[in-house]
Amino acid sequence: MAPKMTNCTNCRRQSDLYLCSRCQKDLTAILRDLPGWLTALQEDAYGQTRHGESVRRSTDKGSPALCKLGPDGSFKRSPGQWLTYTHSVAVEWAADVCETRGIPIPALDTTGFIRLLARHVNTIANDKAAHVAYREFEQIRDTIMRIVDRPRSPLFVGLCPTVTAFRNETLWPVSLVIAPGATHVKCRDCKETYAVRDLIKWRLDDLPDDVMFTAGEILDIMALIDTPIPERTWRRWRYGWPGRPAPIQPVGELYGEPAYRIQDVREFRTKWTREKAGAR
Repeated sequence: MAPKMTNCTNCRRQSDLYLCSRCQKDLTAILRDLPGWLTALQEDAYGQTRHGESVRRSTDKGSPALCKLGPDGSFKRSPGQWLTYTHSVAVEWAADVCETRGIPIPALDTTGFIRLLARHVNTIANDKAAHVAYREFEQIRDTIMRIVDRPRSPLFVGLCPTVTAFRNETLWPVSLVIAPGATHVKCRDCKETYAVRDLIKWRLDDLPDDVMFTAGEILDIMALIDTPIPERTWRRWRYGWPGRPAPIQPVGELYGEPAYRIQDVREFRTKWTREKAGAR
């Protein structure tokens, strides 16, 4: 047990425990936030969502390196390595908490261990190394937020319809590229300005059945044509609900990622919207 009055080992405020009440509250918030960030990181690590890539690729790319060098030459963990590291930290602290409370260590996944810790922050606060737990989980959360919230790259939205109409497309393609969030784009050649939504719809209407998109690309495209899908809903469509299979199934792979037909998604979204409206 901590002495009657000591200093918080994290912020140095006076406290009855090794973490003051404010740092306990902050650590609880960090732990409660982590499961949602871990879900997003798992998608990044296992290929369901890859940030910073265009709506359609024209060249093959290999899988990302497991480790990249930082500016100072040190190794930076990949998303998969951060998942492994987070699990090891959560298990270690959960084991300490369970030992202190005299209870067996349950068989849980990473998220389960983190939720257990969130319920027993007061026990962590009684540990002389409580500040280590605070800083480890704070670093994990902040790093995952940076990984998941990387800025997206410019998006290719198709060929200029005016130029394509007057030239041989194979010889004179003029690609139209937008910054994420842009609603209009101007062709550098013909100087016409086009609505991004119309370009995407025009392009989708002519897509062959074998054209596939990654999960992240699907979200971008659906948002661009004013039929957005919430990320949580999109995950359910791909992974299903307890006792219910996923309504959207991958039809292949793109560069190691599951890939989907945009036509399947548009049709199911129309059905899903109609069913939601009828249930009201």
